[in-house]
Amino acid sequence: MARLPRLESFDAPLPEPEPVDPGPSPDWFAGHAAGLTEGAAEAEARQSALRDSVVQSLADIEFQFAEARSHLLGALRPLFEALSEVVLPSVLQEGFAAELARALAEVAERDMARPMLLSLHPHDVSSVTAAVSALRLQVLRIVADKGLLPGQAVLSSGASETMIDAEAVLTAVRGALAALSDEPLRRNDNG
Repeated sequence: MARLPRLESFDAPLPEPEPVDPGPSPDWFAGHAAGLTEGAAEAEARQSALRDSVVQSLADIEFQFAEARSHLLGALRPLFEALSEVVLPSVLQEGFAAELARALAEVAERDMARPMLLSLHPHDVSSVTAAVSALRLQVLRIVADKGLLPGQAVLSSGASETMIDAEAVLTAVRGALAALSDEPLRRNDNG
């Protein structure tokens, strides 16, 4: 019988199979679950402390803002009073005649053919007459009307009338300045 030739193998030897990892042990899973629970509790405690700290900081800021606002408005109150009691009345008194002159010029431009009647409180007649004289309106007649208050005027031309009330403007500005210095009602929505 013939003998078969014996051939040498040049293939790399097969590696030894590695042992299969059985995974974490039951003790590891128990420790992991305990650590996760403990970490979650600690994170919740930190979150709660941060939340309380933020709420307290916001409350402190709100209190400081209200205190600063109150202090600032208290310091501005004399200025507001001086504006509404001294400055504004004199400015409106000086500006009343000029405002009437402007309104008269507008009416005159619209309709020069119709006569214009300007009704004033007797106290305002002389100052307005002086301011309006520069307009040289031939169709304007100024009359004193005791039914009007100082600072009020009614300009009539044909079927239209315009009322100018400096005292109403002064009252509105005084109200606005008083509202600035009044403390608003406080409202606390977060308990």
